[in-house]
Amino acid sequence: MPSRSHNDPFELFDETFQSLLSELEPGLDRELDRLRGKPAPTTKPKPAPTTKPQPARPTVHPPKLFVYTPDDALPQQWLWPGRIPLAALTLLDAAPGCGASLFALTLAACVSGGSPLPDGAPSTKGPVLVIAPHDSPCRTLVPRLLAAGADLSNVSFLATPRPPSTSPSSDPPAPHRSFSLPQDLDYLRNIINARKPSLVILDPLVAIPGHRQHLLALAHLAQHTNCASLLTRSLSQLPADPLHSPGLLPPFLTPFAVASCSCLIPPTNARPCCSPSNTA
Repeated sequence: MPSRSHNDPFELFDETFQSLLSELEPGLDRELDRLRGKPAPTTKPKPAPTTKPQPARPTVHPPKLFVYTPDDALPQQWLWPGRIPLAALTLLDAAPGCGASLFALTLAACVSGGSPLPDGAPSTKGPVLVIAPHDSPCRTLVPRLLAAGADLSNVSFLATPRPPSTSPSSDPPAPHRSFSLPQDLDYLRNIINARKPSLVILDPLVAIPGHRQHLLALAHLAQHTNCASLLTRSLSQLPADPLHSPGLLPPFLTPFAVASCSCLIPPTNARPCCSPSNTA
């Protein structure tokens, strides 16, 4: 039997008929179902796309004008009298290599155990929160705190968790980021409200992403929670004013002779509550 060519009219008619039949089949099926008394199939409406509700942004109000009287003045409370106030930020400036981190941990040991401060002043025992992104808690911070006589039950660390010991065939642990601002500001506030630390240490300040833009938010947080916040910074050069009385500090603290403390507070207080520029 000879094969039909591509221009065979019978082949073209057959293709056209099949195409028309495929278009008519759904309508014919529905008409037959109607004559037989079958209900027409119902199509379920597609659910409307749900949009995730956006959290409401807090309303930010501009500052207000106040006039205070002498009766509104509040006495300044101190963690370390004359040097580290409560409800404020304290900037611990130190020359590179002089041991500002070790000095901050020494203060943490004094506060956590209630032992005398470096100049012999008594301290009130209380919880301490340490945020030190550059140091390992188990390898660096805990041994130094133990050597300084800290009560570790009173010290908390805000750090990335240690990776668990897993077999080579297991999945890698989920990555964690370090503490940053402003993403973790509310998280830090919740921790402070729960733990009620007397001292919060951020060492060093430059290791906290976003610290330049949100330093005032940290100051407000310290003021509202009434805790002392110690921020360490490394200076590019030695300060001009050395320690006046080296004999006030024990011999092992002599490397801190160039570290200086200055207080930063939010401008909403009724009276200035910052300590004078002291060296420590």
